[in-house]
Amino acid sequence: MLLLSASCALVEDVLPPAPTPAPRMVAMPTTTATPTTSTVPPTTTATPTTSTVPPTTTATPTTTTEEPFDPVAVLTANYRWGHSDETYLLQQLLQVTVDGWYGPQTRAAHLRFLEVEGLSTAGVPPVPPPPVVVPEVDPDAPELELECQEMACWPGYTGDYQAAVVAAVTGVPSVLLSGLVGVQIVNGCWPGAAHFDLPDDCSVNVYDEWGWYADGSPGNPWANSIWITNSTAAGPGLAYVALHEVAHAYSMQVLDVCYDPDGTSYQTRLYALMDEPQFADTNPEELLADVIAGYFGHPYTNYRGDAQVSEAQSVLLTEAFAACS
Repeated sequence: MLLLSASCALVEDVLPPAPTPAPRMVAMPTTTATPTTSTVPPTTTATPTTSTVPPTTTATPTTTTEEPFDPVAVLTANYRWGHSDETYLLQQLLQVTVDGWYGPQTRAAHLRFLEVEGLSTAGVPPVPPPPVVVPEVDPDAPELELECQEMACWPGYTGDYQAAVVAAVTGVPSVLLSGLVGVQIVNGCWPGAAHFDLPDDCSVNVYDEWGWYADGSPGNPWANSIWITNSTAAGPGLAYVALHEVAHAYSMQVLDVCYDPDGTSYQTRLYALMDEPQFADTNPEELLADVIAGYFGHPYTNYRGDAQVSEAQSVLLTEAFAACS
């Protein structure tokens, strides 16, 4: 168990109870799009016509048929992350949303299908790391003329430890990186803290899916972001906090929309394993983030104290990582 002094104590990230709209630092469950299928319209053959003046030769009508395809060849072909024409046919076979984009949902379904059929997974593309955007600010420019860029303009942004925070967040185990797709990594004081009556001393670390602001408005530019404060970034708990917040992003962006063969999301199944008597009053999402941290060998002092990851929790996480990442 990692003990920290008061001067560098690792402050818990806070997930407030859900008001209307649900003000929370993690997402409400999302709805996956209904799988669609595309069909090829039948070819209509024009009826031959004849002309009496001048005489002409009438062509014989032709009939076109679709070329047969080999499902195994489609499943085991090499795919790339992002959009491609080849992905349309693969998505039809997998019965997922057919949009031509090879992303987390298609990849999870693809891996499950290949494993069930005992086929090679060599053609499955790796999940690309998220782009790292480090804002640049000219420190020598006059204050009134200084133009901030992107997250440097956000209230609460400091950037003093931006590079260290980005390195810690992107340095988590690779199986979790699919949860970081589209996530913005910010070093600073989370703007939504005041709205939820949380400490305003820049001691709160969060994963903010909705982009909350101090006036209670969601949908700000920092939606889908991880915020880590200066005090955490400069202290010994940075690696743990980064892993805990990435676990939230992975839970909401991957586990919530990844389903087992019975049609139950892995997030729902894992939440059920968080129902332990000693943690009855704790948000299961926070417990799950600590269990994921414990699974990878980190101390999990925020919500679970020195509790051990159970065998059932470890087994189900292993299954979820294999199916969803």
